[in-house]
This record gives sequence, structure tokens and C-alpha cells, in this order.
Amino acid sequence: MANTFAKPVGLIDINETHDDEIKRQQLLGVMTGALKHIRDRDITRYMIGLFERLHLIDLGHNLEQQFVLTALKYMLKTGNIDEAKPLLAAIDKLPETIRGEFMTAAEKIEEYGREKGREEGIGLGLKKGREQSRTEIAVNFLNDGVEPRIIARNTGIELAIILKLKAQLEQE
Repeated sequence: MANTFAKPVGLIDINETHDDEIKRQQLLGVMTGALKHIRDRDITRYMIGLFERLHLIDLGHNLEQQFVLTALKYMLKTGNIDEAKPLLAAIDKLPETIRGEFMTAAEKIEEYGREKGREEGIGLGLKKGREQSRTEIAVNFLNDGVEPRIIARNTGIELAIILKLKAQLEQE
């Protein structure tokens, strides 16, 4: 063990190494690239490249797949992402077996927000539909000559609105 570093060890500055050279290093290149780009202001472009690489990996090469997945998980935990949409789009394109590994808290919160928005949208739609229906009933009553006060009392629409509707109908 004492002789392990008896000779000087050559160091490489990966920041000075071009990405194409790193890619040619196969499995080691995946981790080297992750280490090189982890402190970038935005790692999205590099991560999307790794997601695309997952599509190209032969299913028989589990070791390469594990290297890529490990690098991606490391980058998601440590790196900075300016814009999440392109990254989420790349995740959506992954096969379901791999995609599940990248379901993040943010995606779960996003899905919750969509569900809540749908519920609110349905509620608003129903409310608007009821209002529209009451207005149609009021117009029908006005056309039949029913007194505006009676219409207001039975539909729950304010008398002033009923009177506006009556004025509009008289102009037509």
C-alpha cells in the first residue's frame, strides 16, 4: 500500500476536457460528465442528453443503464435547473419502467395542482351553468309577461338585473 503513490499521479482537469472526449470514455464518461457539469448554472441540457442516452442503451447493458441512472439521480439532487419544463418533457418520453424513478416531489405537487384545478374548473362551470339557466328561466318568464318582482323572488336573481333583462328584451 505504501508504494501505491510512489510515482506522481497525473491529474486531468475535466473542465478543460471537451465534452466529446468525455463521451468517448463510455461508462466513466457518464460520471465524469456529471462531475464536470454539476456546478453549471443550469444542468438541463446535459441531463436531457443523458435521458436521450437511456433510450439508446441496449436493454442487455444494465451496467451502462445503472451508470446513467446514477449520474442522473446525482445531478437531480445536487445540480441547478433554471427551467423545469424541458427536463420534465424529457422525463415524460422515457419508458415507464425508468420514468417512475424520476417522479419527483415537484411532479407530484404539479399533479395535485392539476387535479385541484380540474375540481375548481368543474365547480365554476357548474356555477356558471346554474346562473345561465336561471337567466334563461327569467327571460322565459319575462316573455310570458310575469311580473319582475315575482321572477326575482323565484329565481334568486336581483330585481335590478331582472329589470335590465326586461329593458334589453323590449329593445329587441
